[in-house]
Amino acid sequence: MRSEQITLISGDTRSTIFADMKVVGVTEYYQAQQVGDTAELKCEVYRDEFDGQKFVELGGKRYRVIRVGSAKNPDKITLTLSDLSQGGDGMVGLF
Repeated sequence: MRSEQITLISGDTRSTIFADMKVVGVTEYYQAQQVGDTAELKCEVYRDEFDGQKFVELGGKRYRVIRVGSAKNPDKITLTLSDLSQGGDGMVGLF
């Protein structure tokens, strides 16, 4: 696991935080495909740093948050991201 700086984006508001990058699992990848998304990246962030932002910027690319889920650490959540150029709209959900 590696830490990266990501920027959470909501309208005109941008907030840069640290995130622990994770691997997208096979099941999660195919679940996203079934609803027309491509799960490309996954990261863990602290719950209190995330406020429902729909977009993330990382390494000069913009991603859409397609899933918000729980993490092993109860103080964190997992964000699953899809490259904006892949299309699709809306979030898959909270589980």
